[in-house]
Amino acid sequence: FSVLSIATPGVVQALVPVPADLVLNYTAHDVIVGNGFAIGALEADDGLSTDGWLVRYSTTTFTETARLQVTDKANIEYNGVPGSPLYVSDEGGFVMIVNANTLAVIAQTFVPGLHDLLEHDGVLYVTNSMASTGTDALYAFDVSANTLVPLAGSPYTLPYRNPHNIVTTSAR
Repeated sequence: FSVLSIATPGVVQALVPVPADLVLNYTAHDVIVGNGFAIGALEADDGLSTDGWLVRYSTTTFTETARLQVTDKANIEYNGVPGSPLYVSDEGGFVMIVNANTLAVIAQTFVPGLHDLLEHDGVLYVTNSMASTGTDALYAFDVSANTLVPLAGSPYTLPYRNPHNIVTTSAR
């Protein structure tokens, strides 16, 4: 993982190494940054493995502080508020609420073919667009109590095929 300076764009501040026992088989896929930490999602680079990892790093020492094995190609979402959980979707179809400090799984559910996720105002939105198992839908979960409670009417059928990434507005 590369750490860039926002104050001086294009300047690499540090290179954060993938842990030695993972570096030969995994590559960076996604990353979030919190207050004093970063979490990187690693995916298998052999095209065959279904394993992936979340690795938490200190942003002071750039050393690993925790890890969690997930299935391949995990996408991660974190709102940046200290104490908030990490939201994870992985290619195995699991949506998880994870403690961002310890990487302990708080809650999880299964969404076939899921891909991307976004948390906004206590609602976690998840697309399921993977061609082999997805149904071109948007799932919505109430996560305000660190649980995954489907909202009424969820999943929502979408008018276009293969929903991929998600963005919300503040408009109600």
